[in-house]
Amino acid sequence: MGKSRVIALSGISSALCLVFIVLGSYVPLLGYSCLIFASVALLLPLYKNSLVGGALAYLSSSILAFLLAGFKLDIVLGFALFFGLYPIVDFLAHKFKLNKWLALVIKIIIFNISFVVLYKFTFLFVIEIEFLQDNFIILILAFTLLFVLYDFLMKNVRLYFFRVLNRLKI
Repeated sequence: MGKSRVIALSGISSALCLVFIVLGSYVPLLGYSCLIFASVALLLPLYKNSLVGGALAYLSSSILAFLLAGFKLDIVLGFALFFGLYPIVDFLAHKFKLNKWLALVIKIIIFNISFVVLYKFTFLFVIEIEFLQDNFIILILAFTLLFVLYDFLMKNVRLYFFRVLNRLKI
């Protein structure tokens, strides 16, 4: 695939990600669902097996989100630390044909690191909830179970999205 096409797909993907992140930061009801849509938008350059394009779209949308999304750290950091990183990690797991269980363990480790960093930034610096601090291990276990469900759903979304793009001959 030509370099100009990779750049174009990366730009479109980055623009879609940024639209979803900004929308999620200004409309609180849509916050986390827009992060999922932004994550799906990052699949566009990865569909053409362009890791560089996916990484560029991720980096540019993350940097621009910090500038345009205001002080919604939970949304911006959520994308930068997890929702934007997840499609790239998943792509690499499939590209290197990792065992599905090993890939899941690696993704869980990355998710838990992202979750702890996001927790420290949002809950400790913005708001303090004593119940969450006292039950941090239970919180991590609950969110890890939610991540396993998210991983399963995103695998199906990725397969469907790639089928649609294949039919559109993009």
